[in-house]
Amino acid sequence: MKRKIISFLGSNILSQLILLIAVPLTGRIYSDYEIGVLSFILSISAPLAYFYTLSYNKAIMLPAKSEEYGMLYAVSIFLSITISLISFFVILISMLFFDIDSYFLIVPLVAFSQSLYSASKDILIKKGLLNIVSKSMIISSVFAVIIILSGYYIKLSYWVLILSYVIPNFLATIFILFYIKIQRKKIVYREFYNIIIKYKSFPLHQMPAYFINTFNAELPSFFIKHYFGEAILGNYFMASKIVNKPLSLISESLNGLIYKDLSETNKAKLNKKMNTYVGLLFLVSLLFAIVYLIFGEYFFSLFFDINKWRKAFDMSKIIIFTTVISSSFSHYSSGVLVKRKNKIFLVWEVITTLVLFVSFFLGKSSTIDFFIWIYVGVILFRYLLLSLLFNKS
Repeated sequence: MKRKIISFLGSNILSQLILLIAVPLTGRIYSDYEIGVLSFILSISAPLAYFYTLSYNKAIMLPAKSEEYGMLYAVSIFLSITISLISFFVILISMLFFDIDSYFLIVPLVAFSQSLYSASKDILIKKGLLNIVSKSMIISSVFAVIIILSGYYIKLSYWVLILSYVIPNFLATIFILFYIKIQRKKIVYREFYNIIIKYKSFPLHQMPAYFINTFNAELPSFFIKHYFGEAILGNYFMASKIVNKPLSLISESLNGLIYKDLSETNKAKLNKKMNTYVGLLFLVSLLFAIVYLIFGEYFFSLFFDINKWRKAFDMSKIIIFTTVISSSFSHYSSGVLVKRKNKIFLVWEVITTLVLFVSFFLGKSSTIDFFIWIYVGVILFRYLLLSLLFNKS
């Protein structure tokens, strides 16, 4: 099993490295405005992806019987298809009465591709097929880079960038579906209904919490677009990618495994194991931040046009602090959910979201740098509170 986990982490890191290559390529091929539009689309679709499955896919890790977690996967896919279609028609109808940009029509497709791929990865992790998850991530990463590069020849502005997220998700999901072996039997709607009721705490408590959690992460994009425009948002997006991608090599790779490991851990040892995970991730993140603050401009100049993206680099020296905090302390959310503190988790999300809104509203007349410093302060408060909620017996 340890060999599988090591191989899984290695493959995940490889897939993240491939995506890391795409960051400077994106900066050289596309303008800050085009990247800003992409950032805005992703900011909308990311929280929607959690809403589409109502977080039933997050319950897949809990049951021991294959019939039960297989049914949870089926519920997740059914809900994702249904809700994405509804949201598409809502946007389409809204365009008849309001002045809405045409690119909003692709938001449901982006969110659907994300929710579909996420649920598929969850069931493979539950089944222990870590090698298949790794291969799917590599496939997704490779096709993302290929599509991004095609933008150099295919002059479709931000549409190519958006498709570089959609198409790889679908291709990786198709690859996974060839390996998912769930016991096939005639669907009994009573069982379908029973599984929905049995895990109703996930849509009632965990889905809103995950939705707000993701919305919180994307909230700066909405305010930056409104206060400073798409071009500054594009610089913010690039700055975030520059400092987030290296750390996500480890953090995102471990996320699913940490949740699975905690869900199978004795309650008496849960706190110690969770704090160990967070402590190690924090040390790694802090080391990366120190190296970046000292040598960042040199490495930045090697891969980017420093004159074109100077603003992005200046932002990245502030954003690095939010990255250190969130890449380590955010994993406490897995521990809180394993403890079934869903209501507490939701209250935490609501409170910190309100703090974030108020802070951003008060910072509307500030410079972009001060605005980001406000975000750093709120993120620090947010995750310190989460760590206290987890460790409280």
